[in-house]
Amino acid sequence: MDSSVKSLIPDKASKERSKQCCSKNFIFLLVVVFCFLSTLVYIVFPDPFEFKAGAFLLQSTPPDAIRISETLKTSPTQHSAIENRPKYTFADLDKFLCAKQSEPPNNTRTVLKKPCPTRGIITAIAGGRTGNQMWEYASIWALGKKLGLEPFVPTCIKWKLEVMFDNLLLPTFRAIAHCPFDFNSSVSTVGNGNNEKSIILPRFNFRFSDAMPWMEQILKEFNFRKELKDKAQQTLHELLPKSSTLKYTFIAVHVRRTDYIKYVQRRFNQRPVTDNFFRKAMAYYRERFFNCAFIYISDDPNWCFNQFGNITDVYVASYHRYSSMEEDLALMEACNHSIIDYGTFGEWGSFLAGGHTVASNTQVINEATRKWGHWTLIDDVNTLTI
Repeated sequence: MDSSVKSLIPDKASKERSKQCCSKNFIFLLVVVFCFLSTLVYIVFPDPFEFKAGAFLLQSTPPDAIRISETLKTSPTQHSAIENRPKYTFADLDKFLCAKQSEPPNNTRTVLKKPCPTRGIITAIAGGRTGNQMWEYASIWALGKKLGLEPFVPTCIKWKLEVMFDNLLLPTFRAIAHCPFDFNSSVSTVGNGNNEKSIILPRFNFRFSDAMPWMEQILKEFNFRKELKDKAQQTLHELLPKSSTLKYTFIAVHVRRTDYIKYVQRRFNQRPVTDNFFRKAMAYYRERFFNCAFIYISDDPNWCFNQFGNITDVYVASYHRYSSMEEDLALMEACNHSIIDYGTFGEWGSFLAGGHTVASNTQVINEATRKWGHWTLIDDVNTLTI
């Protein structure tokens, strides 16, 4: 065959190259079409996964939020009503009052719900420790009676006092936690009665003069738990000589030192009482009662033992072992009479003990407290009987 004719007949290699070229062109065309369609979809739907994510978020939204959202879309009238709902409840007020206190434990005990208040309530901002908390409770109790307002105790105050006392009657805000509260409707000053506004006493604003006329009833609120009463009696028996058959007159001696020494100097510009005050106070009782036993209770038992430990009728309760605040207060209550230098803890110990009280003649003891019961004020120079 002629060589020119032979070149016009395609060989097998040429056929293979043609097929590969067509295949590449087809793939290229598919890629172009796919890119075009993808671009078109992105223009119409910028994020094709948005609807699935939105559905997931809607499912995770709380039911109340979903209902409010649907209401806002469907009903302009209901939308306005929701906007006008109170922003705060009494649960929010409770958190505000207890902001500087430790968080109350989760109390599983059933709380008796109360109707929402229709007029003002009386409460106080929590501050301080045991003695201060008792004055806060007493101030709320007394002003509720005096002004005709409904008393409520911050939860952080009541749960601390319930460690010591049984059956405290004043309710906490857990009883009305769901009720609306308007912070603008409250005041911090006490009027003359018939208050429509709520009164929130400032921190450390103890109403001594208002509470003292009600003190007999207030003291009935502070009924120690049985285990604390039993512990106090056990401590008294352990401190006294085992062989003695004499009947003692127990005098609780509360000595407040540590942080209070600088407080007395800074707040009242006075020096703290010395051991001379306590010696004169003990001499006062020895002249009036037979067989006295002075039970020293203090935040500084080492100082008490160093000063008075060698006196035969003195017993330092917490010198050899630790005792809690509630145990110390219950021990003061178990005694017949009291000696106190200053401080709200000592005041309440003497109130609960009853009997006679000898206190330091300083400005730290408030005027209303001085007039309660049988009090004698003693300083390092003179003795003044009230």
